[in-house]
Amino acid sequence: MSSSGETKVEQINVNIDENDFVSKHQDEINLIKNKVVEIIKTFQIDVNVKNMNTSKILKILSEINKTIKNVKIFKQEIEDLNDGDRFTVLFMVTTNVINSQEVSQHLSKEVRDQIINFSENGEAVSEVANMIDWVADEVLEGYDKNQDGVVTSEEIEQSCNKSCSCCPKGLGRCWASFFIGFLCCKCGQKEIRYSSKN
Repeated sequence: MSSSGETKVEQINVNIDENDFVSKHQDEINLIKNKVVEIIKTFQIDVNVKNMNTSKILKILSEINKTIKNVKIFKQEIEDLNDGDRFTVLFMVTTNVINSQEVSQHLSKEVRDQIINFSENGEAVSEVANMIDWVADEVLEGYDKNQDGVVTSEEIEQSCNKSCSCCPKGLGRCWASFFIGFLCCKCGQKEIRYSSKN
């Protein structure tokens, strides 16, 4: 533990060889790189930006966790690890992705260091992962009325209007727009694809 009480990934006893793990999961890591590049492009920043706010860092970390969750074999392998190794693997993947050539073309070294330093906090990484699990497992499945693995803005709006009849009429549309915008970070996106348990 650090003096502030935060778990640092580098202080956890590691039982995983980074080179072996990255080689074994290169396809999955490449998929994560592509998703992170997509999200960075929506921020409309480039390598001249030297500082990124926490909200954007959280969106990048949540995109990494969402992508891991959507690749079943990768997800299962990480879930089977003990907590210490799980933090280490998430940090390993994050570092590999953020320092990759693909991502480096869009982010300055200062911003990349900022994201990696943030992700060294094992508790923060764990909370992001838990939030993504909760959203996918509870909220998204609740909104997915036809259970097709896709939540549309119309489904969110209808659910909000039905469950909150006392709220102003336009609230459902506003909530749907905000909810999808926060989770997807893609301008103009009208739906969220997720991995349904069914």
